[in-house]
Amino acid sequence: MQTRIAGKQLPDIVMIKGGDHPKYAQFLMDLSNESFMKEFPDDVRKTLQVDGKDYAVPYTANFQGVFYNKQIFDDNQIQIPKTWAELMEVAKTLRESLHLPLTLKTIKWAIQRTSLLH
Repeated sequence: MQTRIAGKQLPDIVMIKGGDHPKYAQFLMDLSNESFMKEFPDDVRKTLQVDGKDYAVPYTANFQGVFYNKQIFDDNQIQIPKTWAELMEVAKTLRESLHLPLTLKTIKWAIQRTSLLH
């Protein structure tokens, strides 16, 4: 992209890694008044705006979450952590009580489970 900018040969459409769009906004078209932008939720649009203007169209989203075993938390009198530091303390407590604190479950991959913090 830098070479294209320097050579003033910008493409009509470009895919930019999430978070990189602010540094290229000056070279991108303002899409704020385009009717198709109203199809996207405001919360999504806000993550792609620069100075309140739309310069990017979202094309994918990832959703991540943490699940926990309520029975193990209850048995160990553990509260649901609200910060990263609290999560690390919970992991330490669970490990000390001989529980695997965190795992990453994948589907149809060669590695079916990867243990974290062991």
